[in-house]
Amino acid sequence: VNESNAVTKMIRQYSRGTWRIIPGDGTCVGNYVLVDDVAKGHILAAMHGTPGERYLLGGENLTFDQFFETLARLTGRRRRMIRLPVSYMITGARIMEWQTSFTGIPPLITAPWVKKYLNHWNVSCAKASDNLGYQPVSFAEGAKLTLEWLAATGQLR
Repeated sequence: VNESNAVTKMIRQYSRGTWRIIPGDGTCVGNYVLVDDVAKGHILAAMHGTPGERYLLGGENLTFDQFFETLARLTGRRRRMIRLPVSYMITGARIMEWQTSFTGIPPLITAPWVKKYLNHWNVSCAKASDNLGYQPVSFAEGAKLTLEWLAATGQLR
């Protein structure tokens, strides 16, 4: 688990009880897709895609509120979440980044990560579905598989 898979990090931390922050007001939308589905989408594009065409291999569009509600259902743990203003999150991220320079411990969040998740990332994979047969699993199913993988690899302790 590293910065490149921030969603896995949030799922792991939520399950452990160490992630309790909802960025901003919880209404920003992200698009969440299981990496296995993206890999399958690349194979489908190679096999059935039109040369020069672009296909979005996304998943389900969810707000942060919906994201954490799904995790609460899947884990059976409803955590008390704090809506944190973005300016506070960016300041906290910069402090964590600074601490990394002398502790070597990677920051939980970074300022660019916070900024990235403040936009609405509604995307549609309809073109990939229609033209390639791309069918990503729901966020709930992907998160369930991620939790199972985290448990199997000892990362939920």
